[in-house]
Amino acid sequence: MRKSKVYILTPSLTSYDATGSDVRGMAAVLRAGGYEVEVFADEIDRTCAGVGRFLDSGDHRRWNDSDATLIYHHAIAWPKGERLIEASPAKVVIRYHNITPARFFSRYSEGHYRACKEGEASTRCLANLPRAWFLGDSVFNCDELIRLGAPAARTAALAPFHATEDLARVPFDAPTLDRYKDGTANILFVGGLKPNKGHLRALGVLAEYRRWSNAPARLIFAGKVDPNLSSYREALEREAEKLGLGRYVAFAGAVTPSQLRSLYTLADAFLSASEHEGFCMPLVEAMYFRLPIVAWGTTAVGETVGKAGLVWDHFDAGCLAESIHTVIEDGRLARHLAAAGFRRYQENFRPGILNARLESLMEQVACGEVFR
Repeated sequence: MRKSKVYILTPSLTSYDATGSDVRGMAAVLRAGGYEVEVFADEIDRTCAGVGRFLDSGDHRRWNDSDATLIYHHAIAWPKGERLIEASPAKVVIRYHNITPARFFSRYSEGHYRACKEGEASTRCLANLPRAWFLGDSVFNCDELIRLGAPAARTAALAPFHATEDLARVPFDAPTLDRYKDGTANILFVGGLKPNKGHLRALGVLAEYRRWSNAPARLIFAGKVDPNLSSYREALEREAEKLGLGRYVAFAGAVTPSQLRSLYTLADAFLSASEHEGFCMPLVEAMYFRLPIVAWGTTAVGETVGKAGLVWDHFDAGCLAESIHTVIEDGRLARHLAAAGFRRYQENFRPGILNARLESLMEQVACGEVFR
């Protein structure tokens, strides 16, 4: 079968970003499979200068090629891109990374609130785009699209492409190892400082842990701090002080790959208390690095972890705290969870698995078939 041209469209292209990693991984796999692939974005980080081209720099006649396939990455409203795919006669694949519900930002940022509202409206429109196929990061994302109108027969789940194994090859960061390897148990929490990530709940878990455990433990928040969400960071700091956790909470901020690898390696447990996730890539990283996971299994979290961690269906700070304590104190359990996590990574999220899944789905799109 002759391979079609593939144009991948994304609002922005950056390194060390979940959507950016998915775009880059997808492009690499399709090129290796014989497709002619070009990536277009409105904003391109200098570290991705050779990966994509600015959307306005392309020959717009290409969008009129009915034999081509346009893969549109949706994680925020992008009117320019939406107009383009709506008008194109090409095959269209919507890659859905999820939109965080706007309600999470109502107390902290009017700008984020509006952007999420616009993103929610875009999702509703895209879900009803005639002739489109849909690839959600998770079954959770697919179910949302189907509720909004996407045909179930043209909607399938494909976990995001990632650079976890590249992360495992970067050197360790000695200052990070020196700072946190001091005999205190380390509970790692990875995710940008955003209200939906559940940092406030995580502080409650640490407070419960310290109420009945004599063993010291430190909660490390690793994730980018958005200047427009400074009030959220301040709320976290106030809550930590109120709970008497000031010196037991570390805000690592945006970390380099070397620092992140070091944190995964030295941590004793990974905590997820997020309230909304469309997939949650840090869980996959924790599995790969054999870090035992304790999580609240809301939205797509339980689906991503599967049976490879201690996952609670309902949020209970005491239960999560007890789970962390057990993982830290029970070496046999920790080793079991570490092995289960790595096994789940190998069976579901390693590059070879994702590559084969994408190639199969693209063949079905090329033939105009429903997904099997």
